[in-house]
Amino acid sequence: MSPRDRVRGMVSRRAFVAGIAAGIALLPGVPPLAAFTMPADIAFDIIRKGEKIGVHEVRFTSLGNGDFEARTNVEVAVKLGFLTLFRFEQEITEVWREDMMVEAEGMTNDDGEKARFRAELQGRELTIEGPAGLQKAPLGAMTDIAFWNPEIARQNQIVDTWLGRLAPLIVGAGDLEEIELRGRRVRTRRFSFTANRGRSGKVWYDENGVWVRGYLKTPSAELDYLPTA
Repeated sequence: MSPRDRVRGMVSRRAFVAGIAAGIALLPGVPPLAAFTMPADIAFDIIRKGEKIGVHEVRFTSLGNGDFEARTNVEVAVKLGFLTLFRFEQEITEVWREDMMVEAEGMTNDDGEKARFRAELQGRELTIEGPAGLQKAPLGAMTDIAFWNPEIARQNQIVDTWLGRLAPLIVGAGDLEEIELRGRRVRTRRFSFTANRGRSGKVWYDENGVWVRGYLKTPSAELDYLPTA
């Protein structure tokens, strides 16, 4: 029996909707959906010091029966003329059902240093296999690239896709902010976050809970995520 089949009867849609309604006060201004549905594709340009150095794309594919696949692709290259000074690549594929990730696998290439991880449902928890060895995560855990889902603002820990283990996540209260995106004004809710490995930043969601902008600070760079023109 596959992880998709094992999870089907575990969480009823009624329980899912009730849980969302109970927690809505924790995420003001980002309305939940009556039933979790597959989002639209997302694409960002990654900007460093005013220059585009990469892309962050999330493509969604229906798997039937409400399940869907989220495939994230990140490509970054810092160049000096024809010389590439730094390269970062990441490909992560997740399977989601009723607002829960039930499978995930992917590869990260951090300037030549590569790591793979895999997570799958076993019983009522996720088993994660990666550089940190075998780890366990509770059902409902998200990866550190799942910012397309505004529910991440309610998490206090996430799955680090580089280390393949749970890591802390601190999310600040969402603040209303009107921002300009590609020449248009957008009302948003902005959340700050602090993660492991020296990472912090901000993420903006519009009134429909769609991820529309990002900012990431690492020990070596500050990056802006702006919608692809």
